[in-house]
Order: sequence, then structure tokens, then C-alpha cells
Amino acid sequence: IKERQKMVADSSLNLDIIGFYREETIAGAYVLVVREGRVLYGNEFTLDKGMNVAIDDLVSGFLTKYYLNASEISHEIVLRDIPADSEALSEWLEKRREELGLKTRKVKLIKPQRGLKSELLDMAEKNARHSLMRFMARSHYSDTRINEAMLQLESALALNTAPHRIESIDISTLHGTHSVGS
Repeated sequence: IKERQKMVADSSLNLDIIGFYREETIAGAYVLVVREGRVLYGNEFTLDKGMNVAIDDLVSGFLTKYYLNASEISHEIVLRDIPADSEALSEWLEKRREELGLKTRKVKLIKPQRGLKSELLDMAEKNARHSLMRFMARSHYSDTRINEAMLQLESALALNTAPHRIESIDISTLHGTHSVGS
């Protein structure tokens, strides 16, 4: 608790680093805020969109919602995937900075290849994954999905109740010989 925050870079570095981790229908997002070369804090989010939407839509939608309510916007935003509408997003973010009374600067969406920014992005993505896993454990997300699948199977097969066990039998032969059953 008493240990002071270590600098990650020179004192002029101001970044918002946003990492995503996606599952089928949900995603985790983690925003790592670096100001004056120090990691100040991180924010974690659970999104109701996952692999079922294009990454461009996920990233654009998140940036719009997050920065609509943000009190501070960095002029550099680090992402793994830059959306196709990045120019329009950059312009909108510049206007948001103006509305917040921040110094007018062009907002850049950056995809790092290597170095410090890439390492920080890896950390944000790892945190997004951990955040999503914690959410899934807390909310029994997997249990709910399995139960829904069983109810769909009950309906599709016109069963009286949802199945509790599924059994299968397979008999295989190799040209009529060497029969194997399971």
C-alpha cells in the first residue's frame, strides 16, 4: 500500500489503452489510463456483444459509449483493432475534448506493433480477459447457457422434460471386419 506508483515511461506520455476479450455472446473491455507516464487506474466493463458482432462494431460502439460519459479523453488511444470509421471517431473525440474544456488536439487511434505501448495493450487485454472470467463465474454464465441449450433441445425433440443425460451408441467396422462398439 505504501509503495509509490512506478513510472512506465517519460512524464509526457498520456494514453488510454483499451483491451478487449471476446466470448461467443459477451466481451470484456479494460481501459488502462496512463497520465504523465504513470498508470493511474483501470476500468473494467462487461459488454453484451461478443464474437456475434464484427470487431469494428464492438470497438466503435464501446468507444462511443465510454467517451460519451468520460470526464477526460487522451489524445492517443491504443487499440489492437482500429475500426473502419476511425476518422469519424477521431473527429468526434476531438469535439468531445473541446466540450470538456481540454486542450484541442487531434485524437489518434493507435495500433502498436512492439514496444511499451504494445506491452501495455497486452496487459489491458489480459485484464479484460480476467474481468470477463470473473463476471462469468459470478453470474454462472456457463450454467445459464447450458440450461438454455437443454431447454432448446427439449423443445426441438418435443420431449416432456429437458434431458438430464445424453447417451450415444456407435458401432464401427473396417470393411465388415474388426467391429468396435462404444
